[in-house]
Amino acid sequence: MAGATVRLAFFVSGAPPQSDVEFIIEGPQRFSGIVTDFSKATDLFGIPLGTYTVRASMEPNYVSNAVPLVIDERPGIRSLSLDLTAQ
Repeated sequence: MAGATVRLAFFVSGAPPQSDVEFIIEGPQRFSGIVTDFSKATDLFGIPLGTYTVRASMEPNYVSNAVPLVIDERPGIRSLSLDLTAQ
């Protein structure tokens, strides 16, 4: 199966979040999870080719804008920075 590694990094106004972050990657397949360790980026492996949307949220009431993610035939890591802001 063709795919890529996706690296997600989460920040709140330039600093790591203070509580767990829940993320959703939606497209040809759906991936979701909760990040608790911000000492390193979160890597997801083998995401299939396609166009995705990435979102994240953190309690209380912090959300990220939807970020587009395109997985194509280029090898390597796709890095996304999701900036969480108060809503």
